[in-house]
Amino acid sequence: MFKPKAASWISLYFSGLFFAWGIFLPFWALWLESEGLDPSQIGMLLGFSMLARFLGNVLLMPRIKSAKHLLPGVRWVSFASILVVASLCWLNGYFWLTVLTLAANFFIATLIPLGDAVATKWVSQLQLDYGRVRVFGSIAFIVSSTLLGLGLTYTQST
Repeated sequence: MFKPKAASWISLYFSGLFFAWGIFLPFWALWLESEGLDPSQIGMLLGFSMLARFLGNVLLMPRIKSAKHLLPGVRWVSFASILVVASLCWLNGYFWLTVLTLAANFFIATLIPLGDAVATKWVSQLQLDYGRVRVFGSIAFIVSSTLLGLGLTYTQST
C-alpha cells in the first residue's frame, strides 16, 4: 500500500484544499447568479455562510479530543465536504442551494484548522517545516483563482 511521507501528504492536502477554496471563495457568488439567484439572495447566503464557517469550527473542532483523532477527523470532514459538493449536481433550487452552500461552508472551512493542527503536531513530532508545506496551499489557491478567472474572462470574450 502506498504511504506518502508526512511532508508530501500534508503538502498535497493543503494544495488540494486551497485549490478548491480558491475556486469556491471568489467565484461562488457568480455561480449562484448563474443558477438564478438574485443579488439580495446571494448577499444573504454569503453572509450566513460566514456564520456557517464559524459554527463549523466551534462545533466540530472541540470533538477532536486528542492528536489520535486528527486524521480520522480530517477523513470524516473531507468525506462530508465531498458529499455536499457532489450533491450540487443533483439538487437544484433556492432551498437546496442554500442548504448545500451553508453545509459546504460548515465543513470545508473546518478542514483548514484540522490541517493546521495535523501539521503543527508533525512539526513537533517529525520536525516538519510548516512554512515549506503550507506554501503549497497558498500557491494552489493563487493558481486556481487565476486559472478560473482567466477561463471565465476567455469564455465571456468569445
